[in-house]
Amino acid sequence: MSRPHSVTRALWLFWAMIGLAIPKLAITLLVPAKGQQHGVAIVSFLAVFGLIALANIYIAKQTSWARGIVFVLFLVGITPQLPIVMTHIERMPVIGTLTLLQFVAGVVGLFLVYREPAASWFKPPNRP
Repeated sequence: MSRPHSVTRALWLFWAMIGLAIPKLAITLLVPAKGQQHGVAIVSFLAVFGLIALANIYIAKQTSWARGIVFVLFLVGITPQLPIVMTHIERMPVIGTLTLLQFVAGVVGLFLVYREPAASWFKPPNRP
């Protein structure tokens, strides 16, 4: 069975989540920070979005567990930013907009990989 279009669209959305994070990281690094805050931002970015990139590669290879990895990383990496962004959206409109776009891309991408026809594509073939 060939890859469903919904999986291809979801992969593009997951790559977009990473792409949207790059300008957010750049803006964060331009703001003066106290202590090791820039280091934490860089390490967090590399960890979360590096794992999402790796999971994308495995999703493209029809590996079911990679969908769960993206879901967990979405919950850990994107979702906690929403309350912070919503309280400071007037001061940080660019970062707020990028975060909201990441959230939408993640929700839609996850919806696409967990619903049919993608869900069936990820199931292992029946063995006699």
